[in-house]
Amino acid sequence: MEREDGRFYHRIIRTALWLISMAVFLFYACSTSERNIFVNELKCCNLTNPEGVDTPLLSWKIKSSDTGIEQTAWEIEIASSDKLLQKGKADIWILGRQNSDKQFGIQPEVPLQEASSYFWRVRIWDSNEKVTPWSEPARFSVGLLSEASWSAKWVTYPNPEQHALPYFRKAFSIDRRKTPQKALVYFCGLGAGELYLNGHNVDSTRLLDPAQTNYERYALYSTFDVTDLLEKGENMLGVMLGNGWFAQDDAWGGAPFSYGEPMFRLQLMVSSDDGSRMLLESDESWEWREGPVRKTNIYLGENYDANYQVEEWSKAGSAASGWEGVQLASENIPPRLLPQMIPPIRKKEILSAESIWQDSLGNWIFDFGVNVAGIPLLQVNEPKGTRIIIRYAEETDQQGALDFRSTGWIHHGAIFKDEYICKGGGEEVWSPRFTYHGYRYAELSGIAEKPDLETLKLIVVHSDVAHSGTFECADAQINRLHEMALRTVKSNLHGIPTDCPIREKCGWLGDVHAYVKMANMNFLAQVP
Repeated sequence: MEREDGRFYHRIIRTALWLISMAVFLFYACSTSERNIFVNELKCCNLTNPEGVDTPLLSWKIKSSDTGIEQTAWEIEIASSDKLLQKGKADIWILGRQNSDKQFGIQPEVPLQEASSYFWRVRIWDSNEKVTPWSEPARFSVGLLSEASWSAKWVTYPNPEQHALPYFRKAFSIDRRKTPQKALVYFCGLGAGELYLNGHNVDSTRLLDPAQTNYERYALYSTFDVTDLLEKGENMLGVMLGNGWFAQDDAWGGAPFSYGEPMFRLQLMVSSDDGSRMLLESDESWEWREGPVRKTNIYLGENYDANYQVEEWSKAGSAASGWEGVQLASENIPPRLLPQMIPPIRKKEILSAESIWQDSLGNWIFDFGVNVAGIPLLQVNEPKGTRIIIRYAEETDQQGALDFRSTGWIHHGAIFKDEYICKGGGEEVWSPRFTYHGYRYAELSGIAEKPDLETLKLIVVHSDVAHSGTFECADAQINRLHEMALRTVKSNLHGIPTDCPIREKCGWLGDVHAYVKMANMNFLAQVP
């Protein structure tokens, strides 16, 4: 009898647990059905959490498990801090409900301050008058919008024709009693620049930044959030410059295509927890010295001598000997600086060679299997002074050597190549900073031992545009054709759409006209 009672109570307990679990499930399901529509992928000017925009244009996407969802109204809040926004105390813009299905290109109808950060969120109503929860906050900052906003000066170095491209640097201090809340650098290096802070490349994925423009009319600047790299006490800012398209006068048979000598302009703004701001700008107090980039050209390639490297040159407290005062630029200065509102050129992927062989002259040929725009990634262990040369082509001849006719080098008077001089003493890894090439095959010469797949790789580089979707069908040949078409477009996106990544690298509108519809269909490349 006791055993039967025990079984009875166990059944009751199991039944109760089942009812409780079902109740929880139904509650969750009902709750989910009430909340199965939400807003995400908030963007400003088609960018995610961008820094230094000019006119903020806000957009979002709607996610739902249901079909037929339509937005009938939206509400946006903008605040000066994330905390205020989360508390529902937006202090910049509270417009209230707007009956509209628009969800792209919405411009805040409120004055926004330059060099200031903002946080925003959005919610929408659907056709059933159901309102979504507030989205997760997104942010943007407004850049420097006029010449009057720049206190920084354009900086260069004396007698550029007599010197290799330099390092630039500037030491500065952060008050140890203050905590930096936000530190932004507004930077334009012409023709291209790399920014360093306390020994770190601020964004090592970027290449040839900023994008090419009509420099006699304007140039672009990039905005970098360097808060995490800043130290209380002593700090060091550093800059490396390349010629880019701005100072290009070696290719095309020496045609006078240069806008001027390399120069840069930089403005660092640090906001601290006590509400104060510190400003540091490029001026006469910066210093320079020759660097390892001995020569570079956007077409012809780069010459890098590792023996001129200065260890820890952009770290606070590094040696002061050998540095000289900079010179202020006085000629060929772009009349305007505008924020770069397009994705930067980035190093996107690393390819290994599919095969390696030796030609009749003893050069090592690397076949990467695809024709792309990129730069080499060299990894060697050679004695000091070893001169390594890398040359490029789209095709090989019948003997397996590179056919340089495919590059159109004859119009420039020299075969495109990159050159690296070893410092010795161990493994050395290098890629050029201020050039790129279009190629499938690379020729490597100057090394003592037989190379392997690690010796030379290919870094694919192009503007960091996102794909709008994917395509695949049952015909492998059509899939292959589509993949080649996408690769062709990306190989011709380097700040501007170009005609080829090899000989011309120019933005002829006739070439762009031929593929612009296809590009806009496959990539998020349209201007907001």
